[in-house]
Amino acid sequence: MRSFHIAVAAAAAILLSQHPAVAMTTRPIGPGVAPSAPGAFVMTATRAVGPALRNAVPIGMADPRMPLHVIVALRMRDPQGAMNLVYRETTPGSPYFGTSITPAQFTAMFNPSPQQVQAVVAHLARNGFQQISVEPNNLFVSAYGTTSQATSAFNTHIALYRQSNRVVYANVDPAGVPSTLRGTVLSVLGLTNAGQMHKNIRYSNQNRMHTMAPKPCDLPTSSLCLINSYGPQDFQIFYDAAKGPNGWGLPVAVFAEGNVSQVINDLRAYETHFGLPKVAYSVRPVGIPSPDVAGLDEWDLDTQSSTGIAQTVGHMYVYDTTSLSDSDIALEFSKFVSDDVAKLGNASFGECETFAQIDGSAVADDQSFLQGAAQGQTVFSSTGDNGNGCPVVAATGVPGTAVPEDSYPASSPYVVGVGGTTIVSNAPGGTYNSEITWIGTGGGVSNVEASPYWQAGPVNTVYRTVGKTIPDISMDADPDTGALIYVNGAQTGVGGTSLSSPLSMGVSARIIVAQDDHNLPFLAPLFYQLWEAYVPGCTATTCVPPVPPAGATTQYIGGYHDILFGSNGGPYGTLPGYDLETGLGTLDIYKMQTAMQKLVGDWDKDGR
Repeated sequence: MRSFHIAVAAAAAILLSQHPAVAMTTRPIGPGVAPSAPGAFVMTATRAVGPALRNAVPIGMADPRMPLHVIVALRMRDPQGAMNLVYRETTPGSPYFGTSITPAQFTAMFNPSPQQVQAVVAHLARNGFQQISVEPNNLFVSAYGTTSQATSAFNTHIALYRQSNRVVYANVDPAGVPSTLRGTVLSVLGLTNAGQMHKNIRYSNQNRMHTMAPKPCDLPTSSLCLINSYGPQDFQIFYDAAKGPNGWGLPVAVFAEGNVSQVINDLRAYETHFGLPKVAYSVRPVGIPSPDVAGLDEWDLDTQSSTGIAQTVGHMYVYDTTSLSDSDIALEFSKFVSDDVAKLGNASFGECETFAQIDGSAVADDQSFLQGAAQGQTVFSSTGDNGNGCPVVAATGVPGTAVPEDSYPASSPYVVGVGGTTIVSNAPGGTYNSEITWIGTGGGVSNVEASPYWQAGPVNTVYRTVGKTIPDISMDADPDTGALIYVNGAQTGVGGTSLSSPLSMGVSARIIVAQDDHNLPFLAPLFYQLWEAYVPGCTATTCVPPVPPAGATTQYIGGYHDILFGSNGGPYGTLPGYDLETGLGTLDIYKMQTAMQKLVGDWDKDGR
């Protein structure tokens, strides 16, 4: 163990000596560092990140010449008005139901004005920042500068820390802006690179590499199949896709990072092997290109499982940013809503929500998600693979190995958080039998995000008065009953909530296409309204789910498989009705299509 720490220290020393951009100075770290202009600055939502880092050892102050890519998040002018618009658009019977707003209209009505944007641009320019750019929705202003310029512009100081086997930088003081920008600047991203999203992909415990289609059942017990890797047609059978239309014509998106050039090759291999249509595909670059290929398995899983269960979609957009840092991901979410070309988006990653709150990325991303919701866009995100915990370093698939905390962005009110189950299929036919809670699935009560109004009936008052609860819904995630996909041209079995989230997006594509105009609004409120419609005696504040049959592990509630058995190791338990391990349950495609028809009175029966 000692040799490992010596090796890490040596590697860090080499990194610091070879890269002047992250070289340290001898200036001490601590709150005693005096602000550059006392009284001239007002605080933003970006707090002191350095002192909040877990398992981090201070090294020293960053070199004043260290380059930074700073992203200033601006505050919406009228967030309450935007929330009210989403309420009207998602309430059946409202004259606005099913309508949506364009990005240009939303920006003009709710986002920062051109004058506010120009004030931020001028502040950055005065402090020496270069290559200043403004996002089309006016919510972010990006610029390149140095640590010294950031200290001057935001009244903060940047220090270096050794965290696990990497060296990171972080601001040691809260980020401020001149009082003239009070009410304009929300947070300042890019002052730290410590905030990183973590993928939630898990490989089968058997680590099986497949060279042919899945076997009927790898481990049969009586008439049930407990372990297998499944193809797209299997998931279509499990989740009842035979009678309704597929995802034809609906554009969807996956959020990715790094070099994604292999993703299209693996997608085509997957489509060819399983006899699926070749979906239209394009990459939407965000930021500086990166050679990183560490996330290939994740982006393969997302693109293949979502289009596979949908059978086909109108277009697959891959939003590709530089890294999984909070600042790069924020720009990726912003581009998704500014483009407004995809109805659905999938983010199979997350981080501890408290950190996202501290560095200011959560409040900034929440604005992007709110704009997307008003435009009729829905983002799905994994709740994590650490049980009742969040990924501090990595998703483990094992409960009790992480901080008891929700994962962001799944905990955002305007994101659908997706948990995970274990599928039990009938052998040898491979049809759906039941589901139980997957032991690794994330779930819990947010410490930082408020519970949205649509959770009022199904979610227990004890929880929703604290914060948003996750998951909202679930799908299969157990890597031992997971998906068969192609990675670098080879077949392998994978799972995790990285599987359940894109499965939810693919199912939702089918649900939307089942409506004649393909114009369902933001889906999160509708998921809860559909559930409530099938629970007798539901009031505005309380819903009592039906009593399940004796011995059952799954029951139907409307278009949902209500999961009744299992645990993720947390204190909540899997219960009849909504619970904090599987949410409302998993989605039965045909039943959801027909339930939505009853809710909105419009169903396309042409079977495309």
